[in-house]
Amino acid sequence: MAILAPAAPRAKVEHAGPAMRIVIPSVYSWLVVPGLIAWLGFWVIIGSQAIGLTGEREFLDGWKLEIGFWAIVWAYAGVMVFYQIAWSLAGTETIEVSPGSLRYRRSVGGIGWWREYALADVNRLRTHEGGPPGTNSEIGQGPRIYFDYGAKTVKFGHGIDLAEAHQLVTEICRHYPRLCNPEH
Repeated sequence: MAILAPAAPRAKVEHAGPAMRIVIPSVYSWLVVPGLIAWLGFWVIIGSQAIGLTGEREFLDGWKLEIGFWAIVWAYAGVMVFYQIAWSLAGTETIEVSPGSLRYRRSVGGIGWWREYALADVNRLRTHEGGPPGTNSEIGQGPRIYFDYGAKTVKFGHGIDLAEAHQLVTEICRHYPRLCNPEH
């Protein structure tokens, strides 16, 4: 029987002097993404046919408020499913740690915004094994890396395994040990 090779990390870690950059690609599911694409196609077809019905005078009488509400819900659901497809295909999480700050960006196809945290106020960088059922935001799992920032817990590392999250936290702590000290 052949011995399996250890799994390669999905995240890319780069060092530039005292700063480090971690890029975590999104998770692509061969079952979920095609299903979402098919669902979105049907959703657009059904929605466009329903919107076509609104042009008929007798259909509109007394239904304007309900149709308006339905159109908003229809559009919102379509946008959310499109975003999930785009995230699965081209999403990344980027974490940059430098002597003065920790920056986090969740982007799709390079479009996203940075959140910057003062490194002096970042505490208890740690991994997280998961929460109660229903709290996971990604396919199969939620964020794996947490840190405290004042009275808030910041979470990132969607889609990586717990073992890789431990490796990333260890690497960050090796360069910035104060982040991992629970006393601060």
